[in-house]
Amino acid sequence: MKKVLVTGGAGYIGSVLVRLLLKEEYFVRVLDNLSFGGESIVELFNYENFEFIKGDVRNNEDVIKAVNGMDYIVHLAAIVGDPACAKEPELAREINLEGSKRVYNIAEKSGVKKLLFASTCSNYGKMSEPDNFVDERSELSPVSLYAETKVAFEEFLLSQSRTNTCKPTCARFSTVYGYYKIINNISDSNPPSVPDGIKLTRKNVQSIELSWRPSTDAETKVDAYKIYRSDPDAHYAALREYDVSNIFPQVSLPHIPSNAKDVRTRGKIEIDQVIIGSCTNGHLDDLRMAAKILRGKKVAPSVRMIVIPATPTIYRQALKEKLAGMVPGDRDPVVGNRSWVGSVRQWSLRWQYKSSCCTPCTAGW
Repeated sequence: MKKVLVTGGAGYIGSVLVRLLLKEEYFVRVLDNLSFGGESIVELFNYENFEFIKGDVRNNEDVIKAVNGMDYIVHLAAIVGDPACAKEPELAREINLEGSKRVYNIAEKSGVKKLLFASTCSNYGKMSEPDNFVDERSELSPVSLYAETKVAFEEFLLSQSRTNTCKPTCARFSTVYGYYKIINNISDSNPPSVPDGIKLTRKNVQSIELSWRPSTDAETKVDAYKIYRSDPDAHYAALREYDVSNIFPQVSLPHIPSNAKDVRTRGKIEIDQVIIGSCTNGHLDDLRMAAKILRGKKVAPSVRMIVIPATPTIYRQALKEKLAGMVPGDRDPVVGNRSWVGSVRQWSLRWQYKSSCCTPCTAGW
């Protein structure tokens, strides 16, 4: 049975998600500090596959206990919305950014496979072209502390090594709305076993039957991430295996990229420009390997070297590690910047690209 941790699982979206996960026969653990109460999950304490931990993402021990043994994490815990963050800015930073980093770092150390982060469409902020649609490649321009903390954690996640065990996914939610029946199936003959911090009386049950929150309804939003599985009798139409261990780097020749030839057959071809980064090798591990290969060498006089980190966070970290100045001499590399992460190639091929890129950079051919 797969195990899922939902941080902030007693919240508006979390309480819906937890029910759907239980319906799909997952084991579900909730980590929540119950700052807004826990009535929304009271009935779930009767489920055999449900576990609750009252704790806070700011507390290291709470997070370690909650993450232990989990396969996946849905990270919803946050101070949500512009007004709430503006009222308590330090608390918002501690929970939304530092607490979130703590959850991911502990998840990585604990061997968690995936982390789904609940980000926000507020990240787009004031759009330069307000009449156009946006997607994950659109410019981010946060105008509130709430959005700034979400963007900062997205950048943190995207800066992680592609070799990490815990693979993050950022989902930029729109605002949710609608009524949701918080409590049902509560009776004197079927009393739930509730932890400290959740107080339940008959008066509570009668007075909080419905809750409203001011644009997608919560259940539709959760259903957007429905898990689809292959049919039991499904099979591949064809299975092909290739041994690429003896394939040498290829070079594309005019006039189209598909005109690729083994680099050994081309002889010495002078080059004018080398690019490290952008969509195929702009992560920190890529820049570190390039720096290791190039350390102590100089860029050839006829070559212009351009380094393009994949994100602003990677760019800043590269500066701290002095990777941007990795080639000594008169012709230092030009450092560019991109605010998005492009497509990812297989790691074995990416290392070949970097090695084959760095060598002609210093040799000039």
